[in-house]
Amino acid sequence: MVDPRTLIKTALRPIYFRPAPDLTAGAGVSLRSLRLEDINRLFELIEENRPHLREWLSWIELIQDIHDCRKFIFSVNYKNIYSGKWVYGIWYGDKLVGLLDFNEPNSSKKEISIGYWLAQKYQGRGIVSRSVKSCCSYLFKERGVKKIVIKCASDNARSRAVAIRLGFNWEGITLDAGQVNGRQVDLDQYGLTLRDWNDLHEAS
Repeated sequence: MVDPRTLIKTALRPIYFRPAPDLTAGAGVSLRSLRLEDINRLFELIEENRPHLREWLSWIELIQDIHDCRKFIFSVNYKNIYSGKWVYGIWYGDKLVGLLDFNEPNSSKKEISIGYWLAQKYQGRGIVSRSVKSCCSYLFKERGVKKIVIKCASDNARSRAVAIRLGFNWEGITLDAGQVNGRQVDLDQYGLTLRDWNDLHEAS
């Protein structure tokens, strides 16, 4: 049982900003943390892609106006002492075209999961593959992560293709893993270990 005094100290401790470091992915693709000045761009991106995103992401329905978008940016940029999630904006030139997220790696968590989505009109250009590859390189080389996992809906062929293209190994499927806007989905899991990553890049 948690000591009540610990809970009180935690509640009184201020949250603090922990931006993820900017990453470059080549061919005009880059990753950086969302900032307050990105609110309008992010909201427009979600609005333009809402029908597409609704099929795969349940949290999209929580963002209905610019104020919800502001709350979202604050929620992903600020964290308490127990947990955190880094959310990158995926940029193609000067255009915000998608998001990529992962749980903050630390000394006690050597396996993390990456998630991503891209605006529909920018699909098929290798943007997500470049983004995920750059993120994997950073996590393996700079943060000491031992394994990266991608979980995606079994019927999301594009998302699964990214994992396969980057050398992730299929590890299994979870049936009826959850609901996305009233639709029951199965999840395929793909994994890539540090050893696999090194072997792939030594071979190339």
